[in-house]
Amino acid sequence: MASFKIFLFFQISFFLTLNAQEVNPESLREKTVLEEIQKGLLVDFGLVSKVVIEEKEVLKEVDQTKKLGLTGNDKLDRQILKNRLKLQKRDGLGTKKILSGKEKIQLMLKRNREKIKKRQEASSKETWLSKMKKKSTSWQKGKRTQVNKWLSLKKALIKKWQIEKSTYNKNIHLYKKKSLNSDNISKFEDQLIEKYLKKRKGFEKVKVKKITQTKVPFVGQRYTIKNAFAPKIRHQSFRPTCSSFAAIRGIEILLAQKGQKNVRLSEQYFYWLSKPSCQKTPCTSRGSSYFYGIQSSQRKTLPDIPLERNCPYQKVHRPGNETQIPLKNSCFNGHAKVKSFKTVNSQSLNEIIEALNNNYPLIAGMRLSPNYYKNKGYVFMKDLDGQGKTDHHSAGHAMLLVGYMKLPKKLHSTEGKICLLTANSWGTGWGVGGYSCLSHRWILHHMRGRSQVFLAMTDTQSL
Repeated sequence: MASFKIFLFFQISFFLTLNAQEVNPESLREKTVLEEIQKGLLVDFGLVSKVVIEEKEVLKEVDQTKKLGLTGNDKLDRQILKNRLKLQKRDGLGTKKILSGKEKIQLMLKRNREKIKKRQEASSKETWLSKMKKKSTSWQKGKRTQVNKWLSLKKALIKKWQIEKSTYNKNIHLYKKKSLNSDNISKFEDQLIEKYLKKRKGFEKVKVKKITQTKVPFVGQRYTIKNAFAPKIRHQSFRPTCSSFAAIRGIEILLAQKGQKNVRLSEQYFYWLSKPSCQKTPCTSRGSSYFYGIQSSQRKTLPDIPLERNCPYQKVHRPGNETQIPLKNSCFNGHAKVKSFKTVNSQSLNEIIEALNNNYPLIAGMRLSPNYYKNKGYVFMKDLDGQGKTDHHSAGHAMLLVGYMKLPKKLHSTEGKICLLTANSWGTGWGVGGYSCLSHRWILHHMRGRSQVFLAMTDTQSL
């Protein structure tokens, strides 16, 4: 029971820490995703015996159709009655009875007389202490209003995600079949990375920045890179363009860190940029190399990646013409480019955490297990048994790592010390709103065997 109370305290403090922050979509997405993942961990791994989170309804509908003898076809009359009840509640007339005009006036006059009387009594007796109490009450009331607003928005967001999850679940077979890179593309990317590492004699060291960790009950520490949730989760549809979506999201996050939060860049162009053999001649090879695309953009003298509105993404696949050439002229109106990047050893937990602590988004490419496709916000090794084989052809599926969460000790032996918060490009029906936390052990098991690398984008340039 004690642990349950602590968890409930966390839920309350979670919203109180918002203070007077403006309600914005980025913070709403971040808080909701992290809370839902943590809640799932707490329940599924027995860290609390029972978690009950109930949010009070702002309005309760009162059905008086039976009392008034209305039939099922009297929809208009029922709606009028409901509207009258809402108006009564708005006017502070807390009654379930539908009042006549005369009754409403009498009740309002009575209420006003009582208010005037209380004010007169209070003004004659008001002291410094009573004034302070009044201010405190007013502050608490305002805080409750703010918390209720956040709860209402969060509830609506989760409901939207649940509806989209239902659609996603019906199409999982299409993601497995059509949304992943081919083995040839994966081999091409491995060769590029090996050549790059050989030339530089290994991985680049990322300088460490000290940060203040946020402690979370039971789960431990967590960290998300700055503006990780600024771009919305997007949907690549059933095209093998995951590398482009991961790279573009990373670039948009870095731009947001520089103050450009509303920039929407083109995945359509980056897919073309990432396929050197398909830029002038139509081709059939599915997928692309994010490593080649990042290198190509970095070598440009001026920004090359256009805005989405100038080069919109085409959800419909064109057989025989993967890059959908020729691109429109406006696709070459550059707005941003990759200025610098580093390679991070995926085997080194310290290097991964150091890169994320420096607010660098990490691109990862790996094979997929069945529990990756359908998960509740976390993907663990323990769920692999009995679920089928890891996809042999999905070695090139790319995703963006944007943070980490420290796991409880009881999971360290099977999952490692942390899970890595991942943004996917299969819409908000995947995981929790498009995000999931992959355990470090799961990632090590599913990384490509030849190139154990994460790519950290460290800086961008824009017009």
